[in-house]
Amino acid sequence: NHLDQAIRLCLREQIKQIYLVLTSGSPTLVQDIQSLVYRHELPSSIVQIVPAEFGSGGALALQKENLAFPFLLIWVDAQLVTPQSLAQAFTFHRQHHSCLTQLLHSSGSQHFRFSGIAIAEPEIIQSIPSGIASLRESVFPELLKAGKVRGYLISTT
Repeated sequence: NHLDQAIRLCLREQIKQIYLVLTSGSPTLVQDIQSLVYRHELPSSIVQIVPAEFGSGGALALQKENLAFPFLLIWVDAQLVTPQSLAQAFTFHRQHHSCLTQLLHSSGSQHFRFSGIAIAEPEIIQSIPSGIASLRESVFPELLKAGKVRGYLISTT
């Protein structure tokens, strides 16, 4: 499952905290998350569930005091494609001084698709409107217009 894949990626890359934004209040989803935390032997303080009542942007804005460094955004509802290593993607992100770097993968002849993973700077919080906000629908298009988004082609082999 994509959530399990995302948690394994975070553990492999030694990511210290994971914030999950739940788009559904489904009791089975909460149970699945608790099971993954137990299976991967994560301290419960590492995984914090953030309510999605304000949308993905609003939920992220609630965490602004915890976001002092570049961080990963992972969409587990996407067809998640994980890179061999995130270190090169983070280097690209830093070298290009982007607010947001979307990790892309090749989907055939000259077509690229979003991998379900992005690297964001804390300054992204300033682009989130107050109230209910979707990162994909309201924040990312504005960042793109401002020239603050880069794409990084990942290697998956």
